[in-house]
Parts: sequence; C-alpha cells; structure tokens
Amino acid sequence: MVRGRIGGMAKPIADKYAMFLLTDLNMELCKDGCAAPCKVPKEQVLAGTATVQVADSGGRPMKVSVEGRNGLRPLAEVVVKGTVGKLDQNVMIINAQNIFVQDDKK
Repeated sequence: MVRGRIGGMAKPIADKYAMFLLTDLNMELCKDGCAAPCKVPKEQVLAGTATVQVADSGGRPMKVSVEGRNGLRPLAEVVVKGTVGKLDQNVMIINAQNIFVQDDKK
C-alpha cells in the first residue's frame, strides 16, 4: 500500500484512461495540483511521483477516466493497494487493486 496525494502537474488525472499521478505527501503543491513552485525541475517531480492505473486483464489502463469517481480529484489524499507494474529510473507504475480516498470532512 502507498499513501499520497493526486497531483504533480496541472492535470494529474487522465481524460481517457483510468490513470492518475500520485505524489509524495511531503511534496509542496500549487492550488491546481502541480508541484510548487510550479517551476520544480522535472527530475525532482518524477522522483516524488508514481503513476497509478486501473488496468484490464492485459495490464493496460482501462479506457475511462476515473476523475470524480468516489471522490478522486486533484489534490485528494488517497491510499492505493496494488502491485508495481513497471519500475525504472524515471517511472513507477502501480496497478491499483483498491483505491481509498481520504475524507477531508472533519
């Protein structure tokens, strides 16, 4: 399991695929979800983010956006349970089995 915040760029949730960027909770973010200040070097953003996907049986992301589903939105804090689908020096892809959205209403 991994905990993080949806962000890392101005539009961290894909429009046509079940994918989003998950950032380290310690990464400072702008109001629109990108790393703050918005001129953080790409390498630094990549080091603090992972791509989360909801994959089909072939391991490819499903062709539907997850934005708005069960509270998934930019800047939402989430816990993802899944497996690492790809890991190299620049990209980590997590195949999500479960996604829990932290309720920020207290």
